[in-house]
Amino acid sequence: MNDWLQGFIDLVVQHPHWAGLLVFVTAMAESIVVVGMFVPGTAILIGIAAVAGLGELKLWPLLVWATLGAVAGDGVSYWIGHRYKEHIRAGWPLRERPELFEKGEAFFHRYGAMSVAIGRFVPGVRAIIPVVAGVVGMPPLRFYAVNILSAMVWAPAHILPGAGMGLALGVLGSIAGRLVAVLVGVLVFAGLAIWAIHLGVRWIAPGAARRYRRFVAGCKRRGSWVDRAIVYALDPDDPGTSTLIVMGVAVIALARIFVGLAEDVFMREQITRMDAAISTLVQGWRTPALDDVMIAITSLGDGVVVTAVVAAAVIWLFVHRERKLGVGLALTMVLAAVSVPALKSVLSIPRPIEIYSGADAFSFPSGHATSAAALYASLAWLATHNAALRWKIVGFALAGVMTAAIAASRVYLAAHWPSDVLAGLTLGLALAAIYALVFRRTDSRTMGPWRLVAVVLATLLVAGGARAYTNFPHALEAYRPRVVETTVTAESWLGGGWADLAAERLELDGSDGGALVLQADVSLAALRQGLIASGWQMAPAGDVVGIAGFLSPKAALDSLPPLPLTHAGRFAGLTMVRETGPASRLVLRFWPTPNLVLESGAPERIHLASMTVETVSRPLHLATMLHDREIAATEQQGLLAPLAGRPEWRAETRALGDRRVLLLTRPSPPAPPMPRGESSGDTAP
Repeated sequence: MNDWLQGFIDLVVQHPHWAGLLVFVTAMAESIVVVGMFVPGTAILIGIAAVAGLGELKLWPLLVWATLGAVAGDGVSYWIGHRYKEHIRAGWPLRERPELFEKGEAFFHRYGAMSVAIGRFVPGVRAIIPVVAGVVGMPPLRFYAVNILSAMVWAPAHILPGAGMGLALGVLGSIAGRLVAVLVGVLVFAGLAIWAIHLGVRWIAPGAARRYRRFVAGCKRRGSWVDRAIVYALDPDDPGTSTLIVMGVAVIALARIFVGLAEDVFMREQITRMDAAISTLVQGWRTPALDDVMIAITSLGDGVVVTAVVAAAVIWLFVHRERKLGVGLALTMVLAAVSVPALKSVLSIPRPIEIYSGADAFSFPSGHATSAAALYASLAWLATHNAALRWKIVGFALAGVMTAAIAASRVYLAAHWPSDVLAGLTLGLALAAIYALVFRRTDSRTMGPWRLVAVVLATLLVAGGARAYTNFPHALEAYRPRVVETTVTAESWLGGGWADLAAERLELDGSDGGALVLQADVSLAALRQGLIASGWQMAPAGDVVGIAGFLSPKAALDSLPPLPLTHAGRFAGLTMVRETGPASRLVLRFWPTPNLVLESGAPERIHLASMTVETVSRPLHLATMLHDREIAATEQQGLLAPLAGRPEWRAETRALGDRRVLLLTRPSPPAPPMPRGESSGDTAP
């Protein structure tokens, strides 16, 4: 995903005039009657403006092109209305959708000439208002005056947010470029999906609905067993049909996500490296107070608590004569309880820490996440199935918060990898969707849904509180932070153990982030002292003052903290810089490892280091941005060569593929003084 995003940026940068023309055409098309209904103009304009926010394009030409396009588009629509007058109602597609013109006409009569300016910002009437203005005979001079002035406001309202988004993504992308690329991809997909749904609802759905009803009516008339099955499942007059479609699509999508996760984890793909990096990062946030909170939260997902909540809900359903719903809920949770250990036994993915035995000793998928998602999503559907939309939002929001809290606690306590939790959530939601699918025709209002919610919450508080209280000492010991370290001798490390350590920086998404060119078992204090003597400087602190400098377009490079890059979920323990020009500097970052070197009875932690170049840019002259890039291997060796002769350490180099790794180790301790009267040479007879 990072490749296609960079490819799009490169294409726009290499052809800035085409970018301006695309902005013009998009702004124009979005304002033309009918055409504007099919063009995702806002998404395109924001996307191109984001490239300007990255500092790759000039902003003002885009504003001019967008303004001209908006003026031209409204002008074309006005001319169409002015030329064809009332005859436009009889043409396609307004003949099929007369309510569109009527809506625009009512809007125009309400706001008069200002409707041209106001309507430009109102979805649904934007492209039709200029046509109405032409039909009703609005004077051209007045129309174009309002058209031009409103376009001068509309263009910045679309271009500037996109540029700001590009600026923000540029800063985040410097820290975790691939994660940002994934985020951008998700946002683009979501935007296109929303546009497609909007397009379908407005233009495709009405005709499709008519044909769909005719098809079902034909099935009812024919009456064969196939026709009866179609009517039973897809009758548009049946309120459960929409649930069938939505939940059916959800089950298929969730199943595909789960299978993809299981395949990647089983094949030890990039996701396993991402798991390790994120887990290490989260472990760095642990505190005793937060441990207590997370242990209490994770107790709410323990088997005894889930069983108590399920029992309370099932009993309530039986009391209110909803036995099928009760049996279905019980079977859903039994299926969750059975499938999780079965999958764990088959995949056999070890946990981050050892806390259980048997099938539960394995990690994928998370049982807590699976049961929480299945239970609370099912209960949310039961409680809000026949409720208004706002209550559906409230119900599923409560279920989502509860499920997310339990899932997050599993990652925080190192009981599961992030992929385990994600897989558990997809499995649990799929089971809940199947439950809703089976009982889609149920009228849940007869069972007192909100009283059921009260019973469930009361049971959860009592059972969860009792579990947390009685099991807290054991849980505190089971989930205590583990520190796993490996100690080797200097001879073992220098003799070949160095090759077992990471050769590339590990990004949070599991990808490689550049070469690690240096290993050192020297203390950070000695490294700092030797590097300062070699011309390096301590990096500016990443405090509030330093970070605030990025908001100024005039911030000096030597006042800005380097980008907080991570390796395997760890932040750098020491960062040194050396300026190479007014807008660039070298950055040497040292990351701690869990490996210690024992020499002369004193262990010292091994640190891995990377050397990169940071350059500064000032996009839009509104802020300051840093860009980090790797240095060529041959250039790195030349830059590291002066470090070899320092008295603070001994330096050795090792070949690794087509590059070399510099090893810095503590200097040999001085030889003890010889006792008086002895010499190291032979004595005369």
